[in-house]
Amino acid sequence: MIKVYKVTAKDSNIVTLFVYDGNKNLLMDSPDVEVLDDFLDLLNLGLSDSPQITDLETISIEKYSLEVSIKTKGFMKLDELPKYVKQVKGIVVEGAEEPYARVEVLCYVHVGNQEITFYKPLVQSEYFNHPFNLLDGREFDNLPPFKLFL
Repeated sequence: MIKVYKVTAKDSNIVTLFVYDGNKNLLMDSPDVEVLDDFLDLLNLGLSDSPQITDLETISIEKYSLEVSIKTKGFMKLDELPKYVKQVKGIVVEGAEEPYARVEVLCYVHVGNQEITFYKPLVQSEYFNHPFNLLDGREFDNLPPFKLFL
């Protein structure tokens, strides 16, 4: 399950968006609705027209629940990936306590029926610290970012 939260500050209309997986791991956050739209488009998902709304004194929270399973798998070689994967920038977060180790790696996502699988290169893979073996820097920087927890 994926949960999407749109938090709006009532006095300023500043919006912050958060997307969490079923294990309460943050997948994406942004103040930009277009970033959320791109994220959902990439995963072939859409939000319902009827969110659960919580109104507090200073903020309003819209919560959307999407019935889709998310998995993360590691890979050593590109031929282990299924057909029709999309490239994404994985912000891999290692460890549960601060300071987190954060590494940007070239990952892939496969969107199936009711299941989304992220493929992350294993640390021993030639691709883990070397995304530029497959893409130039500008291409890599322009990929949609996802946070993946180990």
